[in-house]
Amino acid sequence: MNNEDKHNILRFWFDNLWKWKIDVNLPEEKLKKYKSMPPLESLWKSEWSEEFESLCIENKILWDKKFIKKCKEHLIIGAVRYGLLNSANKPTYDRMESILKRIKLYIINGNLEYLVDCSNLFLLEYEEGIHPNKHKGKGNFVLGTGQRCAKVPRLIMNFANMYKQTGSTLSLAYGFNLCMYEYVKGKHPKRHYSVIYD
Repeated sequence: MNNEDKHNILRFWFDNLWKWKIDVNLPEEKLKKYKSMPPLESLWKSEWSEEFESLCIENKILWDKKFIKKCKEHLIIGAVRYGLLNSANKPTYDRMESILKRIKLYIINGNLEYLVDCSNLFLLEYEEGIHPNKHKGKGNFVLGTGQRCAKVPRLIMNFANMYKQTGSTLSLAYGFNLCMYEYVKGKHPKRHYSVIYD
């Protein structure tokens, strides 16, 4: 199966998701939500933050288009499950605590999907976060050779904690970039990708 076939299957799935969901006996509130979802092409643009991407690119360690595509796909699925980016009625929770939990699970089992989830949580916090001291911040972080491999997940956790303490959105960009680095270059002995159902 080539990439075009995969894209067509994904498009078919998204285009028909609402119809399949509507056939199920859902409460009227959920029916309205699914019926009002924009088409896939619109979601591809609306469920991403160009501003956050620019901040990440300014401070990048590496940039991987496949990883970014995976993040966007997850954000679209999240829009279906929880609501569109920056929508008023989305459930709220402590994203940094969720990142810490997911990175600990990644350290244990090596599932790369945790890194995609964490990257998206950094992006969502940038866009929707309500930290009382939220600001761009200043700094320059360089990933040295001594910090690679086993230490990268710990660094991701450090940047999540740093954001909790300071509100610096630069910490979010560094956390996102380190997730991407670990996803692409990580050497976890149990490295694998499988879907997480939670």
